[in-house]
Amino acid sequence: ADFIWTFCIAFNFYQMIVRRKRDVETFEKYYHFAAWGIPTIVAACMMGVKGYRNTGNFCYMFNGLAIWISFLLPGLVVVCANSVLFFFIIYEVRDTMKSAPKADRK
Repeated sequence: ADFIWTFCIAFNFYQMIVRRKRDVETFEKYYHFAAWGIPTIVAACMMGVKGYRNTGNFCYMFNGLAIWISFLLPGLVVVCANSVLFFFIIYEVRDTMKSAPKADRK
């Protein structure tokens, strides 16, 4: 869920800064659906194929492929997507700062 939340925050910044949308509250229900729904579906699929094993005090994935498909690959995709979104945000902020009037120097 943490990976998806970071993407939602990055997407929210992109909407506010680059696309200049101020009514981003309309996306909030979609953020909650994605950030809680997608990990729930992944966890349910892992439980369906018995990809978890009891390791004492908690359950964790034991299969290398399961770890890749349900944890590392989604994390990598979100980190890459966040990098692209933050690149656009930084570019927009830099252009905005360039076009801003400079303060008078005394």
